[in-house]
Amino acid sequence: MKILSKQSSIVIVLNALVFFPLSVSAYTSYAITELPSYPGGTIPHDINDSGQVAVGIYRAGFGVDDYVTGPSGSLPATYYSPILRSAGGGIAGINDKGQAAGWRMEIDDMGFHQYAFYTQSNSTSFTYINTFGKDARANAINNNGQVVGSSGGYLMERAFITAPNSIDAIDLGTLGGASSSANDINVGGQVVGESKVASGQTHAFVTGADGLNMTDIGTLGGSGSSGKAINASGQVVGSSDVADGVSHAFLYQTGNFGMIDLGTLGGRDSGANDINVSGQIVGWSNLTGSINRRAFIAEANGGEMVDLNSFVDLTTLGYGDSFYFAEAFGINDLGQILVKDSWYGVALLTPISTVPIPGSIWLFVSAVLCLVGYHSRKLVISA
Repeated sequence: MKILSKQSSIVIVLNALVFFPLSVSAYTSYAITELPSYPGGTIPHDINDSGQVAVGIYRAGFGVDDYVTGPSGSLPATYYSPILRSAGGGIAGINDKGQAAGWRMEIDDMGFHQYAFYTQSNSTSFTYINTFGKDARANAINNNGQVVGSSGGYLMERAFITAPNSIDAIDLGTLGGASSSANDINVGGQVVGESKVASGQTHAFVTGADGLNMTDIGTLGGSGSSGKAINASGQVVGSSDVADGVSHAFLYQTGNFGMIDLGTLGGRDSGANDINVSGQIVGWSNLTGSINRRAFIAEANGGEMVDLNSFVDLTTLGYGDSFYFAEAFGINDLGQILVKDSWYGVALLTPISTVPIPGSIWLFVSAVLCLVGYHSRKLVISA
């Protein structure tokens, strides 16, 4: 357990094997910035292209302390306690302008109600979205100020989209079933999420521009799937059931390869949470014989899934054996990765440099390093 009241930065050369076209590999260095966390109640939500991170925190006895950092995870952060703590809610998404989207719980004579909202740039000043009297949650906001989410309550929720900086929700409909939910939106207004189909199963969907023409993108052979994120090129990632009932991360490319199974890190299940403009994908997977989640990154167009923990020994930095990166929640177009660790903390991994190495040289050096057990590491620690 740990409580972070200040930010720390650790720079580590990860010896990361990253695959590029023409069999070129590279070493990648990352700065690891730990962000304010609270034991058992911290969830990373989103990251924009300047490295601002939206984090959800719930502290028992105190309430909601969700916040958004400055660029590259810098502090001080903007805390949303004033608008959330009185009843509840959360910040779910942030765009490159610093506008956040989320939901707020309020209590009246009729009980609890959820209201979707978006904020002004880097501000706690917020605007409610008109979902026509129905409970709602906002899940994402693009750079045009279009917000997506769901309204209508748990059993009959419907995906919605707004026009740029509008207060009115537009119902996106369903894939023939009773409910749907929107999880992400790109700059072109393409929306991804999941919807019930006529048979009652839940399938991932993607829309055209401005939320038009909801399309079922199917499954990996199992009964259900969910679309989690979409990049500017319209590539979709998420998770889907496969034929034997387990869940695998997928990449979907309209009119190209269809849904691609990204596999796992050797275990049963995996899921993809985000994709950037370069097609890099992040998420989580089980390892062989384990049910614990491990953060992964996969290179462009469904490249090899790699365990982010494989390239650094965090125990040498004073962490215990139980410390590891458990899940990657987001990656921006600069390659910064938002992760959650096994100690309930949140961190931002920022690439420092990437040095290409010809494939033949990499194979020789890799063999030598494996034989001698070499680990290259540079540490720069600042309070």
